[in-house]
Amino acid sequence: MPNINTSTTDALMTTDEVAVYLSLAPRTIKRWREDKEGPQYIRINHKCVRYRRSEVDRWLLTLQGQEG
Repeated sequence: MPNINTSTTDALMTTDEVAVYLSLAPRTIKRWREDKEGPQYIRINHKCVRYRRSEVDRWLLTLQGQEG
């Protein structure tokens, strides 16, 4: 059986959970995904997408100091 890391930093989050975490609308997260922007995600099947919390946090760090 594979060793699965269950720490909160690597927890898998839904689009809605990422939206709440970032204080954004879920449609913003979906639009980023369609535009190939935003944090990296995992597509489990055509209807199921998940984000690692650690990836969301890493992506946020890349935004520091940027003006938009």
